Amino acid sequence: MLEIRLKLLSIKTSYLMLRVERLGVIIKPNYETLFERLQTFNPGVYYDERRDVVHIFPRVQCSYSPYTAKIMWYVADLSNGVENLKKPKRVKDYPIFGPSEVYHWAGTEDPRVVKARITNDDYLIMTYTAVETFHPLRHRVGVAYVKAEDIESLKPSVAFSPLGVIEYINDKDAFYFITKDGQVYYIHRPAGVFARACMWVSELEKSKIHDMESLKDLLKMKDPKVFVKARFWWENDKIGAGAPPLATDFGYLWIYHGVQYFGVGRIYRAGVFLTDLREPLKVIARLPEPLLEPKEPYEKWLDVPYVVFPTGAFIRDDFLYIIYGACDTVIAAARVRLDELLSELDKYHEEDIS
Repeated sequence: MLEIRLKLLSIKTSYLMLRVERLGVIIKPNYETLFERLQTFNPGVYYDERRDVVHIFPRVQCSYSPYTAKIMWYVADLSNGVENLKKPKRVKDYPIFGPSEVYHWAGTEDPRVVKARITNDDYLIMTYTAVETFHPLRHRVGVAYVKAEDIESLKPSVAFSPLGVIEYINDKDAFYFITKDGQVYYIHRPAGVFARACMWVSELEKSKIHDMESLKDLLKMKDPKVFVKARFWWENDKIGAGAPPLATDFGYLWIYHGVQYFGVGRIYRAGVFLTDLREPLKVIARLPEPLLEPKEPYEKWLDVPYVVFPTGAFIRDDFLYIIYGACDTVIAAARVRLDELLSELDKYHEEDIS
């Protein structure tokens, strides 16, 4: 059965004319540690551009029973060379965040991280899947925070603090999208609304970051609506948000995941689209083929086969770097020249392609 399944999963592959350079596995399970014996994957990522340091916050598990996810903290100092991205160092031997409240007692999974200035302080805001129970309808999105300076200075006692939970049921793959002019949107992926789950956007009651009077304003949502739908052959099951978008001169660059379903298995791939700088929810270009798909053994043959799951990205020099979970087991990295990617996107520049 496994052999038949793998043949089916190889039916079609991407044919983009882009060179994506894989940097390989950068973090893997460590059987000598207490928290990372089983899996280390799907990390939140924050790039401290001023110090040229990448902070990586992986979801980790130490056993299948109980299967309870926590979040660790690694750093890669690129000031001495980008090769250091391949060997991040663990900052602490214990989690920087984990289950502590009733709404996430069964796990804190798949974090995303953005930086926001609220009430005259810079914070890192982490959104994560809060697993209250193992029932599929009890997934919500939790929000946690920490002062950015405490992370950037590698303060040893630092930890993310829980802020609360967003009350949308069966929701995940979420983060805050903060535009260059301070507009704030909540990007998420509710399940059960359409046959093919897709990316949604909700507005915040206080829509400008500088109007927020406290961090609690981040939990106050309104007017959820569809943002981007599944469209292509490799998205026939669903799509979801990946890395928080990055501003470029040509628009906001979004890395997302698409899932293809075969009846006997699924393939997770990474795709790209671009939104307008002045109308940040308007999709102006979208690649019809995946940018990144399972090819290497670590992307195909580990715990959950055929999974590339992007959760973080950053731009450094002339490259876009993508950090992703592979097979729900390890963390890998890849990069592509930014000018080549934007040039490829320009071939699929349309007014309404979402």
